[in-house]
Amino acid sequence: MFKLSIVLSLIVLVGFINAQTTPSTCYFNHAFLSFDLGGFANQSFTYDYTAQSEVFNFNICGPNAYCSQKLGYDVSACQETSTDIINIGEPQSGVFSPLPTSSTVGVVLTVNSEGTRCQTNVPYTTIFYLVCDRDSPDTVYSAKVIENCTIKLFLKGKSACPY
Repeated sequence: MFKLSIVLSLIVLVGFINAQTTPSTCYFNHAFLSFDLGGFANQSFTYDYTAQSEVFNFNICGPNAYCSQKLGYDVSACQETSTDIINIGEPQSGVFSPLPTSSTVGVVLTVNSEGTRCQTNVPYTTIFYLVCDRDSPDTVYSAKVIENCTIKLFLKGKSACPY
């Protein structure tokens, strides 16, 4: 009986941790901070990346309607070039983590393209940096492409702040 209660406790604990780190609910808990990222979930974002003549379309915590319609399946993020639309992240692959700095509050969401491969034959990885700024509307302020396989998109706004 004691072993069974330990096993059940571990299952509940793993489920609780998973519920906090997957974007399907758009909530993330870390240490003593709780984030409701639902404000980002209800928006579609577009960022014109003029450095490489590309446009990024994406949603946080769910599929992007434009990308999904163009590609024919649920996609969180896509990269639009002059000749193609590329899946750069699917909603079911997403994982939340805290920002890797103690001086800024926010959340990181990492998504991967499950089937689409980049030039080096690895999945695309898109990393969304969601930075807390209580005085700003939710907006994209920067992007960076690393070796064509990793895309970093930087957003700030009140939806990235803990409650």
